[in-house]
Amino acid sequence: MSYLFRTAKPTDAESLAEVHVESWNARYRGMLPDHLLENPETGGQLGRWRRILTSDQPGRFILVAAQADEQVVGFVSAGAARSTKLGFDSEIYAIYVASPYWRQRLGLRLMAAAAQRLQLFGHQDLMLWALEDNTPARRFYERLGGAIVAERIEKFNGEPLREIAYGWRKLSMLITICAELPQSQPSA
Repeated sequence: MSYLFRTAKPTDAESLAEVHVESWNARYRGMLPDHLLENPETGGQLGRWRRILTSDQPGRFILVAAQADEQVVGFVSAGAARSTKLGFDSEIYAIYVASPYWRQRLGLRLMAAAAQRLQLFGHQDLMLWALEDNTPARRFYERLGGAIVAERIEKFNGEPLREIAYGWRKLSMLITICAELPQSQPSA
């Protein structure tokens, strides 16, 4: 199946919220306490995504993977690093693919597209945070050459969650790895 990769529009807010909540529930079941996943917050996410898509956030962008009928099945949100303490100038804030579309290389293509856009914006390197228990995502980032650069404990709805930061010191290397990753290897 072919997908269109494009910049998110304000009219994509509902689709982004749905993908976000669906993939969160599918991916994090067993990693997070059940009470954090029992009440999906599509409504709360919808408001959040509407605010993000209609606000002026220089240097930040959201790319979506959409089917021919415009149904959004994945997205990546990225831009300037929220903190420079780790020495990276750009960051992926979120990357999600709806579970029915896992293993179709959409995560790989979203990572590559984000890295290319960040490079066009003049960024040199990239980092992101992943839950420590999210082994599939961590393996994916490691296959793409990401190195562990930090760890932290963040509170989410009062629950402490351990996160791992992955970093790429050269966006050009990430772009090359994404292009050269063999088709036979599964990706997110």
